[in-house]
Parts: sequence; structure tokens; C-alpha cells
Amino acid sequence: MMPRPNPSSIATTGPFPDPATQVGPARKARSADFYDLIAPIYDRHWGQEFFFSARTQFRRHIAPRVSRNGRVLDLCCGGGRFAGYLERTGYQVTGIDSSPELLAQAAERTSNSRLVCADMSSFDVAERFDAAVCFYNSLNHARDERELRLIFACVARHVVPGGHFLFDLMSEEEYLSSWSGDECVLSEDTVYELAYSYLASTRTATCRAKTRSRTEGSYVRAEAISTQRPIELTTMKALLHWAGFCLVFVKEFPRAWSPEGRFLVLANRVSATKNVAQTDLRAVIRGAGTNGQPE
Repeated sequence: MMPRPNPSSIATTGPFPDPATQVGPARKARSADFYDLIAPIYDRHWGQEFFFSARTQFRRHIAPRVSRNGRVLDLCCGGGRFAGYLERTGYQVTGIDSSPELLAQAAERTSNSRLVCADMSSFDVAERFDAAVCFYNSLNHARDERELRLIFACVARHVVPGGHFLFDLMSEEEYLSSWSGDECVLSEDTVYELAYSYLASTRTATCRAKTRSRTEGSYVRAEAISTQRPIELTTMKALLHWAGFCLVFVKEFPRAWSPEGRFLVLANRVSATKNVAQTDLRAVIRGAGTNGQPE
């Protein structure tokens, strides 16, 4: 899903349409789904940037634990670059994403994978997997603690006992240091304007996307917004435990790796998902510790 701002993708060549000099009738911008809107530029400017790090972490932490023909769930698979790699390596792959446009790209990068359009907090594919992965700060899209709980419970229902779940999270420090500024990305006929901001008071990271024609920049064709939030490590650990996972490790990505400012998490599926009515989740979170630091 959406990474932090990427300075390498800022367009430096034109021609750029100048809205101030364009004359034409006023037209209302079309409201669009964020990832459907940026799908034409997503992989080239973000997806491939993180692919090599994701592949390295998978090879290091999941491949030794799953047979080559094992079943792997790629949650928030996006345009399918990683799912395609898994398929070529011999794994049985199911990819989940909520963007039809990105799934269409995934279908072009895979031939035998199962691709499902669904929300990461409510998917049900009637299959269980030897491992699940969720990369590129996708879990930071959870709107609140309740939704993160639903996501973890959903993954737990789909992973066999003894299976593993590998994912990453973006830290608040990284949002504070890098989630700001504007980007302008060009496709063949469209200008994509991206504006990033982080509001510390609500701990909300926002990316606003607008598209304009490269030849007629007087109006915005479509616009959309995406929000993310940092997740406290103590909360993440408690919710994993509640869902039936045992934490294996939490560690920081090396600063020299792309993307920076993320934690890598590996969890092991150990028990059946608990009934929320039987669990005082606040007590679980309080008991998870207070330092919020990686183990």
C-alpha cells in the first residue's frame, strides 16, 4: 500500500500544465477510490521500490518455515509484484486487495494465483494458509484499534496452527520526519499531484491525490484521500496475542534499506481465535507492557 513520500519519484521534466494560465469552464472533480486513482503510477513509483526488501525478508524469515509449494496469503497485494514472485518460486498464492484497478495489474503479473477483491478486516476465502504476509505499511491504514483487531482476527482464521504472519509497520517518528511535502508524478497523459501531511494531535497521516490532464490543467479530473495512523507496539503485541498469535520478534528495518522507518514483525499462529466477549481487551493491552520498544 501507500509508502511515505518518495523524492525520487518527483517529476522534474515537463511540460507541466499551469492551472493559473488555463481557461475553461468550471468542472467538478470526480471523487475516486485512492488506490484505484493512483494505480497507473503505483508500482513504478512505489511498489517496485520495496519489492527487493520484502523479498529479502520473506526469504530470511518465511521461506525456511514453509515448503516451496506451501500456501501463502499476500494481504494487500496491490499490483501483484510480490505475488508474482511467490508464484514463480512455486508457492500457492492468494492475493487480497480492496482496489480492483490494482488487482487487474496483479492478474497480469500472475497466472495461477487466486486474487480476491476484499477488505483486509473482513475477507473470507474459505482456505487456510501456511504463512501470511502484509507489506508496505498496509496495516497502518487501520482506522483504529478495533479495526486492527478485526484484521488480526481475520488473518488468524486463515493461518494454520504453527503458521507464520510477517508484516511491517511504519513508526510515528517516520511519519513526523518524512510525511510532509508535495510530489508531482507524470504518466503519459496525466499529472498526479500528491500532498502529504501528518497531524500529531490526532496522529493521522494524510495523502491527498489529484489528477489533471497534461495538456489541459485548468481543472482537477479526480481526487481522493488516504489516511494512515501509527500503531503503538504495545497495542500491536496485545492484539496479536488476543487473535491467537505468539510474537516471534519485532525489529527495525536497517536504516540503509528501503523503505526506512519501519518495524518488521513476525508472529506465530498458536491457538484458536478468542471470542471478544470473553476477553477484556483493555486489560490485555495494559498487560502487554508500557515501553513500546522492539524486543
